[in-house]
Amino acid sequence: MNGERQPKKDRTWLVACGIGCGALIVLGGLVAIGAFFVARKGLAQASKELGRVFADEYATAKAGGKFSEEEEAVFGELVALTQREGTAFMMLPMAMAAMTACTEGDEEQRGQCLVVAAELRDLLRAKPNAGVMDLTEVMAEHPQFAREFQEAMEKAGAPVPQKP
Repeated sequence: MNGERQPKKDRTWLVACGIGCGALIVLGGLVAIGAFFVARKGLAQASKELGRVFADEYATAKAGGKFSEEEEAVFGELVALTQREGTAFMMLPMAMAAMTACTEGDEEQRGQCLVVAAELRDLLRAKPNAGVMDLTEVMAEHPQFAREFQEAMEKAGAPVPQKP
């Protein structure tokens, strides 16, 4: 055994195991890629649907005269920006929380909601595919809206972005 080669039979299991493990790794990778695309498509569909709800709520509030001229202009553009393909799902609940504060809140909330809406609008102008990390920066600057947003997301059972 001191300088002898191992018999071919002893190495056969090693080759078979390596091939089997390699096949499992490739299969696992394919499943992960497939799951990613299915989740991505589902999130895109949910974003589109929530965007429709946001647009409908804006139209109802506008028709009911619930906005000042400035609020109407900012939210009108924000609605248009959120209707584009690729808008991050998390942008919509934050925009909807701001709109709710403007239409149902007191004077302090109305002033703050306009600032938040303008920041979201400016963010989507500058970066059309702004994501969760971009949203956390806005949330950090406006803790009241961040709390309302997080509560709404938790009630809906959705994941909530945390501060960086």
